[in-house]
Amino acid sequence: MKKTMIVLVWLLVAACQSQAPREEPAAPQAGLAGTYERTRLADDIFEVKCRKEYGDPEKDRDICTLNAIVWALGNGYPYFVELEPEFIETGEGHPEPLTSDQWVRITLWGLRDNPGVLRFMYDGAQVAENLSRKYRPK
Repeated sequence: MKKTMIVLVWLLVAACQSQAPREEPAAPQAGLAGTYERTRLADDIFEVKCRKEYGDPEKDRDICTLNAIVWALGNGYPYFVELEPEFIETGEGHPEPLTSDQWVRITLWGLRDNPGVLRFMYDGAQVAENLSRKYRPK
């Protein structure tokens, strides 16, 4: 069932991104080759940096969040907490801001089980489905 849900979410993401109108991205900047970068800060901490491509800050953030959720789900973490910058310990910290004019950065702490006590914990499959539905072509 979990594998089916992951495949379904991934297909929804692909369909959502392929149907969305895209502006031609600017030439890649140093450190921003491609549309996104994924960095695994720990076994259960997933950071995704996505190029802003839609001209809509909410959609850019949602698509980046969806990318991070799908990655966490694919690694066996069905629940997540979005980490705020002050909670992220990477050794060297974050020398870059979390957002810029060109990209958005999302960091998720993946959880294998629902502890039931975390106030801002989310069900990854449910959030991914909601975001996919939000941007499904009409």
